[in-house]
Amino acid sequence: MAGLVVTASLLIGSTSAVDAAETALDRVRRAVNQIDAELAAASSRAETARHATAHWQALEALARTPDPRHWSRALQETVERHDTGNTPTRVVSTSLSPPRPLAGAPASLLLRSEIIAGFSLRHEGRLPRLLEAIESTPHVRARGCRLERVVSQYPARINADCRLLWLSVALPANARTP
Repeated sequence: MAGLVVTASLLIGSTSAVDAAETALDRVRRAVNQIDAELAAASSRAETARHATAHWQALEALARTPDPRHWSRALQETVERHDTGNTPTRVVSTSLSPPRPLAGAPASLLLRSEIIAGFSLRHEGRLPRLLEAIESTPHVRARGCRLERVVSQYPARINADCRLLWLSVALPANARTP
């Protein structure tokens, strides 16, 4: 009988140890789940922060947009960077509209100017790469081009009249950009 009492007490003791172990395991599982949830939330916040950083970097680039009076030089430099062969692209004419707020947003600090730029190309196949180079500048977007083949010149050339949108930010007179 004494052996039965000892066995019963061992069984009761091991049952309570199992219960204690299960309770501890549940606490660990809850802690792991909480850590997983916190990591997921932190990851989501990090992704949001990456998007916000990219957005603010784009705005910063606009704030450092060259003054519209210097757009012609900036455009020429972009075209020169684009040229890789012995048949250069030339900027043959340009005109610029005065900066004004974007349509539908009269109180906006974002201004737009339209540039009409004439380019002389050796071949129309050079136009897509030229437009890519122009649009690699964060504040210029191509809106369309009209092509005309000039056969009276030798070698024949392509004239492209392109509408470009120049975006800039209206900063207060006392603002300094980096």
